[in-house]
Amino acid sequence: MRNLFLDKWPFFILSAFPLLGMRLTVWAIALFTLSALVKGKFSLKQDVPTGFLFACVGLFLIILIRSLIPEYNKESLSYIEVSISLLVLPLAFHLKKDLFDANDKAIATWIFVSSATAVFVFGMTKALFLVSSIDLSNHAELSFHIRTYFEETVNYHPTYASIIAGIAILKLLDLFIVDVKKRVLTGVLILIMLTILALLASRTPIASTLGCMILLTALRSKSIMNTLAMLVIIAGSIALFYTLVPSFSSRFKEVSIVNTQIPDKKSEDSFNLRVGIFKCGMDIIKENWLWGVGTGKMNSRMNECYDTVAAEVYKDRNYNTHNQLMDYWGRLGLMGPLGLVLIFLAAFFSLWMKKDWCGFCLALLLLGAIQTENLLTRQHGIVTFCYFLGLHIFAFRNPDNNTLDR
Repeated sequence: MRNLFLDKWPFFILSAFPLLGMRLTVWAIALFTLSALVKGKFSLKQDVPTGFLFACVGLFLIILIRSLIPEYNKESLSYIEVSISLLVLPLAFHLKKDLFDANDKAIATWIFVSSATAVFVFGMTKALFLVSSIDLSNHAELSFHIRTYFEETVNYHPTYASIIAGIAILKLLDLFIVDVKKRVLTGVLILIMLTILALLASRTPIASTLGCMILLTALRSKSIMNTLAMLVIIAGSIALFYTLVPSFSSRFKEVSIVNTQIPDKKSEDSFNLRVGIFKCGMDIIKENWLWGVGTGKMNSRMNECYDTVAAEVYKDRNYNTHNQLMDYWGRLGLMGPLGLVLIFLAAFFSLWMKKDWCGFCLALLLLGAIQTENLLTRQHGIVTFCYFLGLHIFAFRNPDNNTLDR
């Protein structure tokens, strides 16, 4: 019993990563990996999905090589440090794949959900309190201050917090569908997280989360009526948030086909800023499509491009590409995005074959998130990515009829 506890408690600690902060999370990852190396077992059996592991290790090796050759600097070394999670977390989950039962995974789910809820509710409560003391009739400014105060309070970028909140919503929705006894609790928590999503108003995580909620309902409940009910609920929620949450409506009003010109100082907003970002990212890729510019030069090259596009708008903002595929392509060359595509293909194949619909929808949410964010270049993003894909691919190995094993 004591040995079993020692095998599992590093996993439970790591499951609380939204609450731990990045410094403690790094130690939790190290502890979990060490316990896996000591107690785990490597396997190449046919029923073990090693494709995802090899794809993650392969991408990390590409990052390592491209960061050190032909030269390295502080930025490239930092890029290696962040990317280590691509190596250690999938490996650790592979080694410990047989040490968790359904109850362990249920405990880990509730630890994660409770941690994320506590952090985000605290952060949003303080942000709303601080905003209430400011006279802000401009809804765009209101959204900016809510997001800024939230980030300053909990040290979570609003987009990354929204991605984690979206994952928590999908995990809760999965429980809501299969566990009737907990529907009141899970329903209340879903409502809380949806409200936080609306207040943070990160567009892509919101769209990805709502779309995946509909898909998960269809795949998990196997009921047309339940799916239609979820469609109605989602539509009603969007209408309600658009009407009652100014930060939500102001951010989505910026999305327009005509709002796709490189902005100037008078016309800039959070949507058209991405036009210049996309242009600079693509220009760098066109010039360095095969080998890339290296992991230590991308930021400086982007800033140089901004000076030629609209210096008065982008000066000193240091925007990255806001697209993980573009970032990898610009830094690593063609092998970067190909490596990331292989990771997703391996993940989707494994999760589909196991009929792990919650894991499949989580992977879809992450795929959506990387379209407008460099998810794997920050610790909050890459830990979330590797933790949940590794967990569902290696630890959730029971068939679909075991409803607790999600």
